[in-house]
Amino acid sequence: MGHYLHALPTLRGSYVLVSEYDHVDQAVILVHGYGGDAWATWAKLQDLIDESELEAQWGGCDIYSFQYRRGTKDIELSTAELLKFLQLILPTPAGVEFEIPTLPDDPVFDSLAQDGNSVFPSERIYTDVVLAGHSEGGVVLRNAVARLAKSPHVSSEIPCPPRIAGGVGGHIVEAEPSTYVSLALHSRLRLFAPALLGFSPSGVLGIVMHTPVLGDLLDTIMHWSAAYQNLQMDDSFLLDLRRRTEELWRATSYPALRAKSLWGDREHVLRVGQYDHDDPIELAGGETHKSVCKAREGYVTPMEFIQS
Repeated sequence: MGHYLHALPTLRGSYVLVSEYDHVDQAVILVHGYGGDAWATWAKLQDLIDESELEAQWGGCDIYSFQYRRGTKDIELSTAELLKFLQLILPTPAGVEFEIPTLPDDPVFDSLAQDGNSVFPSERIYTDVVLAGHSEGGVVLRNAVARLAKSPHVSSEIPCPPRIAGGVGGHIVEAEPSTYVSLALHSRLRLFAPALLGFSPSGVLGIVMHTPVLGDLLDTIMHWSAAYQNLQMDDSFLLDLRRRTEELWRATSYPALRAKSLWGDREHVLRVGQYDHDDPIELAGGETHKSVCKAREGYVTPMEFIQS
């Protein structure tokens, strides 16, 4: 058993690694960070999920990776795109994004279409969801969760997802809004070096950013990025996101409002920190802002952290 790649045709750069297991009830949704992308940010994870020692944790789940215009787009706009992405997936992935493409007068594709044209080997009804993000992706995720927690469709319990009439390839009964929202709010939130408290360059990067002329030039260039402006330490967006999330946690205690975060002990890009109600910070020795989320041979901590 393993996973196979399916690129989502109208969501350029986004993809799903589909498990070959028949019974799959977990979806892991990955959101890359500032300057990253849906593939390179999680490099090697795609290969390691089917290693024998990790298969018990990862074999029975589908892994989605969301691509957005990192850095150049306002975080509220990226959040809106992510929410649409989640609604396509939860609790049952539906629509043309998850269909096998058909070609006219092709007997192979005609045969597939007769058996149903879903990319999944069996119907998917997710009941266990993990949301994982790196850097800016952590902020996009937290903002999305806060938006969902204010939704008029939210329920205090996870409702039973609707089934697909006729199995794979059958008519998909769309989920009620409460199903999608509540399932997302009852997910686990796992963040790698999240930019929750803003940029705070140190080390060599800090020296460069504080160098007269050169630092000012770089800062001016970076300010062309809407997300960069959102992620300044004293920006009202980050302060408001923290206030909203902590107030919503006190009022509702939805699991996705509380995050676990993993930081490299060589972090020199962001201010390290968390919200008051979050789990204690975990550290990965020898890892940087960029490498802390990249699983590889000898460093499978990110994969264990996501599934914790």
